[in-house]
Amino acid sequence: MERYLFKAKDCNSIWRTGLLIALQGDRCAIEEKDRSKWACDSKTLCQCTGLKDKNGKLIWENDIVKIGGFISTVNGEYKVFFDTTNHCWALSRNICYHDSYFTFSDLNGFSEDCEVIGNELDNSELQEEEKCLRHIQ
Repeated sequence: MERYLFKAKDCNSIWRTGLLIALQGDRCAIEEKDRSKWACDSKTLCQCTGLKDKNGKLIWENDIVKIGGFISTVNGEYKVFFDTTNHCWALSRNICYHDSYFTFSDLNGFSEDCEVIGNELDNSELQEEEKCLRHIQ
């Protein structure tokens, strides 16, 4: 059921987690477990992958995960995104252009080597980098 969870930031920049009950333009609404409903910014909307990292923390779209351990060829930091071509959750080293990436299934059971270390939407440095790249395009 966790893979149907969404989260987004409300007008006070507080993450609200629950069911996505409305989406229109730059606004969305999240209904939390206690049935409270929150108007949120759809630019911050993230879907849960349904997977957990090595610490038991849920992995979300736009999370930055660190992979270390057994598979040394993929060690590093990656952004989580949904690959619309293959219809699956994937990881990319390149935050803006997902030209070189792999899927969670490519880890062949080693997803416990993943650790969520942040989220692109909470990291202003990553946001500024993406804005610059969008402006250049």
